[in-house]
Amino acid sequence: MGTEQQPLKKGQTFSGRSANQRFVCVGTVTLKKLLVLHELFPRNIAFMMILDQNGPIGWKVANSLYGENTREGKKWVYDHLMAILQGRVGRVIGGMKQILNKRKKLKSGQKKALRETIKYFENHRQWMRYDEYLASGYPIGSGVVESTCGHTVKKRMEGTGRRWSIKGAESTLLLRSVYTSNDWDAYWENHRQQEQKRQYGKILPLLACSDDFSKNKAA
Repeated sequence: MGTEQQPLKKGQTFSGRSANQRFVCVGTVTLKKLLVLHELFPRNIAFMMILDQNGPIGWKVANSLYGENTREGKKWVYDHLMAILQGRVGRVIGGMKQILNKRKKLKSGQKKALRETIKYFENHRQWMRYDEYLASGYPIGSGVVESTCGHTVKKRMEGTGRRWSIKGAESTLLLRSVYTSNDWDAYWENHRQQEQKRQYGKILPLLACSDDFSKNKAA
């Protein structure tokens, strides 16, 4: 199942975002997740599914062939990871197939690791175009998002005796996101300006003067 929809038409927006933006979903790829994404995004919204690069490194094969935490195994992983990031997934798959078919005296566990990794790569190949993703500036790992969830969400929302309604949790997390992004002062300055405009936007121009707060700040 493909995950890339047609680009947005000129002028179309989604959740307040500009039409030239693309939604990028990074993580493990499962049928259930793809079905959920297709339900969430209308057909005219462009989104791209990217397999988290931490998944297809191939440690299972390296550990089975060279043993755990060995220099040879680490080199094997490094070389193949670089090849994957450069867009040579097909060569990586072909190399593992050669090992499976030509190397003699492979143990059953080694054969199993090779077959499972080959199958995984072949099934997920369409979401492993990392050279294209990197060239477009897309993220290829979910570690930053997971870390942010822990710092911004979990640290604030979890705790003894804390109970949240959906509305209360959303309001708290919006402020928490502003704070952890170091935009606290800018946020409140913008909030003050918007409130001033909403409440006194029609009055101050008629008086031909600004409010006392603006005068004091300018001074």
